[in-house]
Amino acid sequence: MWQRRVGSKPRHAARFLGAAGAMAILLAGCGTAAPLTTASTQAGIVQCTPAPNPAAGFSRWNSVIGVAVGMYYNQSSAAVTVRTVSLIGAHNLVLRGALVHEMVQYRNPLPISFLWEYGADGLTLNAKLVQQVPGAVIPAGIGSVTNFVKQHPDVYDIAVGVAARQPGPAWMAGVNVGYTANGQAHTIRLLTGFAIDASPRPGNPPVDDPLCDTAMKTIQSEFASLRSS
Repeated sequence: MWQRRVGSKPRHAARFLGAAGAMAILLAGCGTAAPLTTASTQAGIVQCTPAPNPAAGFSRWNSVIGVAVGMYYNQSSAAVTVRTVSLIGAHNLVLRGALVHEMVQYRNPLPISFLWEYGADGLTLNAKLVQQVPGAVIPAGIGSVTNFVKQHPDVYDIAVGVAARQPGPAWMAGVNVGYTANGQAHTIRLLTGFAIDASPRPGNPPVDDPLCDTAMKTIQSEFASLRSS
């Protein structure tokens, strides 16, 4: 799998969120009335995977791929309910579902991508820690957090299941998460790029992939446009 922090060269990697403790923490909405914040870096990463990619479990060009699109924290004293998750800047990409996964005490994040059909043939998760969207509830946290690694609050991964509509490059520039708290509706935007080189040919190599390069460059261009809007 290709992975690129903005402004760097691509590299082959299987996971990113597993190194969450070393990540720069940016709390979108911190200091405002918005209950839900993100503990992921805005416009900080772009990734691409070929499909099919047997090594990752993606057997077809239109395999449904689970993508952990960000970590979220409820800094308010009231529970929030996740109502919607939608893709930003989607090209040739269809959303198949969304889930919320609890990282108890800021531990055990989801891998950045996985086979969406988790279970016997895919990602194995503790069912008690997973909720489907819409209707996933994120309880109140421990208040304002300045150091996630030391304070160990419960943080929540949000993941989407996406697939290419047709063969060719497919991508998104991020997600909008819509939720309610105390009867009020809120939306939080996170720019995190993910792309698929959806090709019907078998044995698509995970490196030196021109379609992935094209998609990732396009996402970075969209980042610049979205951040200025």
